[in-house]
Amino acid sequence: PMVSELAAKKDKLKLTSGIRLIHLYTFFFVIPALLSVIIFSEFFIRLLFGENYVAGKLAMQILIFGVLFFSVATINNNILNGLGKPQQVTKIVLLAAFVNLILNMFLIPLYGIEGAALTTMVSYLLVFICSSYLVAKHSKSKLPWAEWFKLFLSGGCFFAVVILLKKLLVFNDW
Repeated sequence: PMVSELAAKKDKLKLTSGIRLIHLYTFFFVIPALLSVIIFSEFFIRLLFGENYVAGKLAMQILIFGVLFFSVATINNNILNGLGKPQQVTKIVLLAAFVNLILNMFLIPLYGIEGAALTTMVSYLLVFICSSYLVAKHSKSKLPWAEWFKLFLSGGCFFAVVILLKKLLVFNDW
């Protein structure tokens, strides 16, 4: 609703600054949470589903990485809807579904569940890229690539430190 209101008022300054802030803060809050789930995925699988499902750890990690991009893509799709471009959201989703279907035909026979997870992650990444491009185009705003790079770099450092500590130190799961 806010995007529609700002677009109707033609208040480009507030619209672009709002989009920029939501892009930055979504990654800012989502990256540490999802990286934590990726790092401790085996613990979460055991806790929620039991020992029998630990074999799906890699697939879960791949999917969680894809969710990182899809969280911003969902926001982008809502922004596009607010800007009166639902047909473009539909085209993006259909393209992603088609890519998902085609890649599944090749990757599932080769890699099984990990192939399906990788295909879904690629589809999420495709939705993110297309929706980000269209949001920037229609709102006349620039995407915060430099800030996103810094967030991913700091997330990578966080990931490396936690993995290193996890290997060096032995902790109780809780």
